[in-house]
Amino acid sequence: MQIIIKPPDAVEMAVDGFWRQTSIQKRLDIFEHFFMINSFERYIQPENK
Repeated sequence: MQIIIKPPDAVEMAVDGFWRQTSIQKRLDIFEHFFMINSFERYIQPENK
């Protein structure tokens, strides 16, 4: 039995790169949104010291 492994072609590499970039961008967007919400909540209700 032979297993043939072919290297990815240009389309496969482009799609993989697109999805990777999209997931990283989504994580950054979520982090940015979380940071903005936290900052806004602290502005409205400052922490007691």
